[in-house]
Amino acid sequence: MSRPTLKDAVEHCRAEVMAASGVVGIAAGISRTHPERHCIHVYVSCPGWPTGVPHSVDGYEVELIPGKGFTAF
Repeated sequence: MSRPTLKDAVEHCRAEVMAASGVVGIAAGISRTHPERHCIHVYVSCPGWPTGVPHSVDGYEVELIPGKGFTAF
């Protein structure tokens, strides 16, 4: 069985991840620690790993990116 595309993996977990407290966004991306790998970026506004956010999805690692959230211009 082949691994789904990164886009499909993000869509597969989007609702579950966005429902977790402290999560403000999710996106497909390139690993910040291993630039040769694709990963799923989860943007958070809280310290630590939010409950309900998996560490990997469909074989892609999940990386947290802390911040204050997003603001409209």
